[in-house]
Amino acid sequence: MSPGAGIRLIVGADEAGVDYKDQILADLRTDPRVAEVIDIGVNRGDAPEEFAKPYPYVGIAAGELIRDGQADRAILFCGTGIGVAIAANKVDGIRAATAHDCFSVERSVLSNDCQVLTMGQRVVGLELARRHAREWIGYTFDPSSASADKVKVLTGYEDAEACPGTPGQARARRLPRNGIYHEPVPPLDVVLTAWQIDWAAAALIGGSALLYALGLRAAAARGHRHPVWRTLAFYLLGLGSLTVLTCGFPGVYSAQLRWAFTLKISLLLFVVPLLIGLGKPISLARTALPPRGVGRLNRALAHGAVRLAGNSMAAPLLGLALFSTFLTPAFYTLRTAAWAEALLTVGVPLLGMMMALPIIEDADFRRSSAFFIMEFVFVFIELLVDAVPGILLRLNGQVLDHVASTPSALGWFPNALRDQQLAGDVLWFICEIVDLPLIILMFIRFSRSDKREARGFDELTDSQLDELNAEHLRRGR
Repeated sequence: MSPGAGIRLIVGADEAGVDYKDQILADLRTDPRVAEVIDIGVNRGDAPEEFAKPYPYVGIAAGELIRDGQADRAILFCGTGIGVAIAANKVDGIRAATAHDCFSVERSVLSNDCQVLTMGQRVVGLELARRHAREWIGYTFDPSSASADKVKVLTGYEDAEACPGTPGQARARRLPRNGIYHEPVPPLDVVLTAWQIDWAAAALIGGSALLYALGLRAAAARGHRHPVWRTLAFYLLGLGSLTVLTCGFPGVYSAQLRWAFTLKISLLLFVVPLLIGLGKPISLARTALPPRGVGRLNRALAHGAVRLAGNSMAAPLLGLALFSTFLTPAFYTLRTAAWAEALLTVGVPLLGMMMALPIIEDADFRRSSAFFIMEFVFVFIELLVDAVPGILLRLNGQVLDHVASTPSALGWFPNALRDQQLAGDVLWFICEIVDLPLIILMFIRFSRSDKREARGFDELTDSQLDELNAEHLRRGR
């Protein structure tokens, strides 16, 4: 969670802490870091039986709201703060701490990842309690800190208690031999069954499938048989991966989870175009179209925008510009706005196709071996450039899009900061791992270009070689 930005806070008390509760409530409602304040009582205007409600009801109600994802944190009061803390801690997954000094308030979050702070109206002065509340909502737990493994022992114990099995099995789950619990991951059934209809993706997939089928038919009518394996690669690997990313788990949860959105976008840009390219759609179009259509296709491929996207010097900058938006508040808009989702769903694979054209359709981008040497240099530069946004996402200690809460968070959802760090891991890994096959393909293209140039020299006559040497000497003067 970022330092207080967008926090949904619960404030509650029994009758022994209602005065402090009302003052803190007023303070938080004017705090720009707080998105919502939920008052769960009690209030002096309540009916007598409601006003006399015992502290356990207040603590449990606050804990359940946090557990169910309806709030992020709570500040509770009673006479000593101890009663509401005990009550809140009875709710699974809740960590409540009573703190009346600044150091304990700080460490309740930084060391223990507490979602609930409790204070006693009969123990601490009002002004100090107000200060504690202001400071507490500004602290953020770092899931990569040394304290994280200790907190995981607590959550792991709770998970083991919730699991069926014999007492021996439960004990084995509670304390693994390495003493470290892995953070929650999406259940396999959720990954496999999470599906939605992404209409922008459906239009892109349907249109691409239809055009490719028409191309196969037209090519067959002209006596050209497109390789079956390329057809299967186009439909199963290319359009299949596009379907999974946009309509499957990454697409379903991309608005809520930064790492799922990052996974979707990075694979749409780097991997899906290469898989679609296995089907050689441009080569198929050339065999299927009449001469006039081929001329239009060639003019489109020769357009400056296409050449720019396919340029080895410009492509890393385009990727850097896209992923740099993940370091800004625009990251939230890109994930959640319907127009942004549609634009990215269609635009990112098309951009990736233009970037990958020199690889998947190298006949249209034949270059000299000297140019390939320059490309190698820029590929190694790209290895560094691509890593920058992912590294910054991973190492930053604040939530960069300023959205601290996740709506309808499920039990396996990471908190906002950990979600951002996972997004950085995903982006960093994919950007770097994709460069390895690209380097291999560049070596293959370099080898082909070198052989093609060698054959060209071999086919020259002695007089043509003499003229070429003379021209080279004249240009060197």
